[in-house]
Amino acid sequence: MRRTRRRTLVWSILLTAVAGILIVLLVLIGLGYLVLPGPTPPSVTVTEVTWSLLQGTDSHGIGWFGGSSFNYSMNDGYPTTFRAGSTFTLPWSPENFDSVSHTIYTVTVSAPFELVSSRLALPYAVAPGDDSGNFSFTITTSSTTSGAYVLQVTVNALSAG
Repeated sequence: MRRTRRRTLVWSILLTAVAGILIVLLVLIGLGYLVLPGPTPPSVTVTEVTWSLLQGTDSHGIGWFGGSSFNYSMNDGYPTTFRAGSTFTLPWSPENFDSVSHTIYTVTVSAPFELVSSRLALPYAVAPGDDSGNFSFTITTSSTTSGAYVLQVTVNALSAG
């Protein structure tokens, strides 16, 4: 008889403890302190940045800002991965090799990327021999984009249109 009471008491204590823990967990879930992790957001990898410069040439046939194309690759920190829908910064410091000022009118990026903003407002005039124009472009993708892409950047220094 005594054993049965002791066993019943132990089971009652265990059941009460489990019920108490369950109630605490339900309250924490209701208050939002305990949540299940959501799905991992998609990520975008920029494998390389390919630049195309639409520019004229000086009297020696040299592009105002150097060659008409160049790449940012492994030595420049690529590939790089970021969460889709967030932004990343792309720097560029052009040097004007000509003897007169030239204006950078627009900068565009390839899909699925979007240019959000430019530090150094466009259009921007680059003085002869000047390499102090440190651009910083803020770029994003939609929150549903995922995968690996080459980012193609086109710099227009030919016309405002």
